[in-house]
Amino acid sequence: MTAWTARTALNNIVGYLKNNKGQGLTEYVLIITFIALVVIAGLTPVGTAVSAKFTEMVSILSGI
Repeated sequence: MTAWTARTALNNIVGYLKNNKGQGLTEYVLIITFIALVVIAGLTPVGTAVSAKFTEMVSILSGI
C-alpha cells in the first residue's frame, strides 16, 4: 500500500509540473532558490558559533 501511495503522489507531482510550465514554474524555482540562499546565509553564523563552543569545551575538558 505504501508503494502505491508513493507512486500516486509522484504521478500527481509530475502531472502538476507538466501542467504548470513557463512563468509559473520559473517563479517557483526562483522562490525555492531564494529560500535556500536565506537558509544557508542564516545557518553559516550558527555553524561558526557551534564550532566555537565545541572548541571551547574541548579546551576546558583537556585541562581537567
